Amino acid sequence: MIKKILGLLLITISFQLQLMFAQKIITSTFGDNFRGRTIYIYDVESGIKKAIYSTDQNHVFADHNVKLSLSNNLVAAIARSIDYVHGEIYGRDYIDHTLLLISLKGVLVRTIPNVQRYAWSPDGKKLVCILGKEIEGFGFAADSLIIVSINKWEKRIISPKVGYQDIYWAEFDSMLYATDYFNVHKINPENGSIVKVNFKGIYFSSIGEYYYQPNYEGGGFKLFESKSNLEITPPVIKKEHVNFYQWISNDEIVIGDVISEKKIIVVSTGKIMKTFTGQMIGYDPKTSEIYVHKDKKVFKALPSSKIEKIKIAD
Repeated sequence: MIKKILGLLLITISFQLQLMFAQKIITSTFGDNFRGRTIYIYDVESGIKKAIYSTDQNHVFADHNVKLSLSNNLVAAIARSIDYVHGEIYGRDYIDHTLLLISLKGVLVRTIPNVQRYAWSPDGKKLVCILGKEIEGFGFAADSLIIVSINKWEKRIISPKVGYQDIYWAEFDSMLYATDYFNVHKINPENGSIVKVNFKGIYFSSIGEYYYQPNYEGGGFKLFESKSNLEITPPVIKKEHVNFYQWISNDEIVIGDVISEKKIIVVSTGKIMKTFTGQMIGYDPKTSEIYVHKDKKVFKALPSSKIEKIKIAD
C-alpha cells in the first residue's frame, strides 16, 4: 500500500492541472517540494505574485491539488494534514483531506471534508470529488463520488460506494473518467450512468484524440491513440522515470521530470519541439508561452528564485 501512496505522489503535478493553464492568473504554493502552507496567485501580465491564503501549521497544500476556475474566480485546494490524525474512523489513524474553495481575494467560501481527488468541470461551474480516508497502513480508501454545483452549492451523490483512485473531467465529451488503476469507467455527470470502457488511462487531450496513463505506482507513463487504443509513447521517453505530464493542446504534450528536464512533444509525429527545466506552473495558448518556476534551492546557480517565460516556437 506504501507503493500506492508513492504512486499518487508520482502522478504529480500534471493530473488535473489543465484548468490552471490557459489564463492570465496562475496559482501555486511556490513551496519546497511543490507544497507549502500558503497559496499565491501570479498575474502573468504584471508579473506580480501575491499571497491570498494560508492554512494552519498542521496542514499543507500540494501544488497539483491547487486549481483555479476563472468562471467563478475560485481557487480549489486540498489541505492535507502533515501527520496522521488519531480518530475512531475505521479504528485507525488517518490523514485528513479537506477541499477548500477560496476567492481570489483570499476569502474562504466553502469547505468539503474527506476529498482525496477532485476535478473542475470544463466550464468551471461544478466539481467532481472522490471522498474517502487515507488510512494508516492501508492507503486511500475511497468512499463515494459526488458532484458539487458551485452556483447553488448543491451536492449530488453519483455513487455511494466506489473504489476509484483518480478522476478526470474530459473536455471533448464533458464526461467523467475514473480509474482504480486497473479499470476505467466513463460516468455521465447528468444522469449518473457508469459504463466500463477499454481505455487504459483517463487523461484525454482536448478533442479526445489521444490520452495518457500516468506513472501510477512506478508502472511507467504511457501515451495512447484513443481510436485504436494503441500505445504510441515516443521512444525518446524513459517511461519509468517520467513523473510530469501535461497537455498543452490536442497534439502537444509536455513530458519529463517534475523539477528538471521536460520535453515538449508533438504527439502525431513524436517530434521534440523544445526541452526546458524547472517547475511548469502555467501555459498561455494565445502567446504559446510556458511559465516556469525555478527555485534557487534547486537551481544553485541562480541568485534568486524566478519565474520565466519559455516560448514554444521560436
